[in-house]
Amino acid sequence: MPNRHQLLNKGNMKRPAIPKRFAARIRAAQNKVTDAHYDITHDDREIAFDSERIAEYEADPKAFAQKYYGNNPVDSYPVQTNISRCKENLERRRSRRAERLDALKWAKKNLEDIEQQVLQEVNCMRQGTPGRVPWPDPPLDLEEIRRIEDEAMRRMEKNDEKKRLEIERDLEAEAIENERISQEEQAIVDKEWQMALEKMSPKERKKAKNAIKNIYDGLRFGEITPSQIIEYLKSRK
Repeated sequence: MPNRHQLLNKGNMKRPAIPKRFAARIRAAQNKVTDAHYDITHDDREIAFDSERIAEYEADPKAFAQKYYGNNPVDSYPVQTNISRCKENLERRRSRRAERLDALKWAKKNLEDIEQQVLQEVNCMRQGTPGRVPWPDPPLDLEEIRRIEDEAMRRMEKNDEKKRLEIERDLEAEAIENERISQEEQAIVDKEWQMALEKMSPKERKKAKNAIKNIYDGLRFGEITPSQIIEYLKSRK
């Protein structure tokens, strides 16, 4: 099966080689067609996104707010601003659909007119004029652009998912390492604490345990803070 380049060459078989300045004129007109194609596909993609977003909100406003805005309630400014913006964008893009199609129609007609002008001028020139280049390949059509954009979007989503999984793995590994270090440090503290208790008399041991319990209870009930303990220990040095 012939590839696209072969098909384009076949379609251009009757197109003559042309001076570079003519090729530049054709490419400039082709760019207008391509830009019009991209304007349409961009609007279509944004329409699909906003439509899905609005539908998700209307199906379950509370779940929508929790999913995208955490603790913000349904009637909060961030949630309502986002939905309002989606509705405004959707209405604007739908209303200018005809304008986009007219722009594409004009760009195609403009390209045809320029190609005809170039053909007429080239036919009036002497054969074998030096400095000619091949007739430019036609621009991508709308469906080809959609296919290319969809493929690019799939690759981007795949890469984003890969990065997300890598970040999750790194965070999990970091959490495991922090837990291991914390356990080792706690084991050292416990060992030192036991050694200190062994050197105390029964009366001193009871007093030390009560002091630790009071500190623990104070932290648990918010009566003291870790920073206060640190400041106290510094003052004892």
